Amino acid sequence: MGDGVGGRAVHRYVDWSDLNLEYKIVARIDQQRRIQCNKCYISCEDAAHQCIDRVQTASGNMMLVVDESECVGCNLFFAVQQIRGIADLQNVHPSYRAPYAASPRLPLWPLEKSDDEARLWCERALRRSWALPLL
Repeated sequence: MGDGVGGRAVHRYVDWSDLNLEYKIVARIDQQRRIQCNKCYISCEDAAHQCIDRVQTASGNMMLVVDESECVGCNLFFAVQQIRGIADLQNVHPSYRAPYAASPRLPLWPLEKSDDEARLWCERALRRSWALPLL
């Protein structure tokens, strides 16, 4: 392995008994910023856990509601959202902080960075290397 990639993830390995089984992240959708494309709903319905429900409000608007008991934090909505930041993953047990930050399609890094720094780094990397066309 002359490319220097072999074994780079070995130091992140932990025994199963050391994992926190209470750690759970779920999708959260910002209803104020939504553009009503429903792509996160469609992707979850067609290819994931069917945990996003379309609910009609009293005013007749359509709202997307995540069933947190069914959501597994798969990150699928990151691939389809047209405007970054409308949907995000959040830890539902804020007292617990995972040893590594979860990030869509990017390597994990220790949480020495603040959440804002990590999010900016992720957004820059997505624009540079993994930019997706608008669907």
